[in-house]
Amino acid sequence: HPRTGCGGAPVPAYFRQLTSFRNRGIGAFCKNCGEVHWVDFSVVEVGGHFTNYQKLHVDYSWDPTIKNLLAVGNRDPSAPPPASRAIFGPQNEFFLVDTAYIVNWHDNGAISGCSECDSDQNLKQGGYTFRFNNLAFTNTSRRVAWTTPYKQIFWDIDGSLTGIANGTATPYRAWNNILPACPRMGSTYDDGIVC
Repeated sequence: HPRTGCGGAPVPAYFRQLTSFRNRGIGAFCKNCGEVHWVDFSVVEVGGHFTNYQKLHVDYSWDPTIKNLLAVGNRDPSAPPPASRAIFGPQNEFFLVDTAYIVNWHDNGAISGCSECDSDQNLKQGGYTFRFNNLAFTNTSRRVAWTTPYKQIFWDIDGSLTGIANGTATPYRAWNNILPACPRMGSTYDDGIVC
């Protein structure tokens, strides 16, 4: 992907009502793609990241990349959390998640961005904005986990990630720690800043 239609315009691909259960790999993976959307997607107890985009080549739009995601780290709430992420955003802009229910990640960190930005083959500088709307968490005390190069910007459209509509969560940088407007928030945000 991307596919093109008449006149070379990109044609979106929508994968609907998929379920990935205990597959010992990644729930859904997109290495280098354009308009690929996962809609009504359930991922339960998989071995790798539950949803993972590496390179996303799309124009800015409000058509969600992921819509209506159910990600269950483990069906047993007392079991250890997965060593992976429910959502791992790409090395590019314009990623949008609209409606995700994330269950049993405990203190491992459910959401990350800039997938593979630190690899020798895919090195990227980071600083990308990832948009989130209508998130819900159960038994997930650590919502985000920052990854190299520690420049992600998580834009919380409705306040369901940070508690602030149109708020942001970013990795901690002393120069960006503007009190009281942008405090460091502890382990829920991987010691990041919320504004």
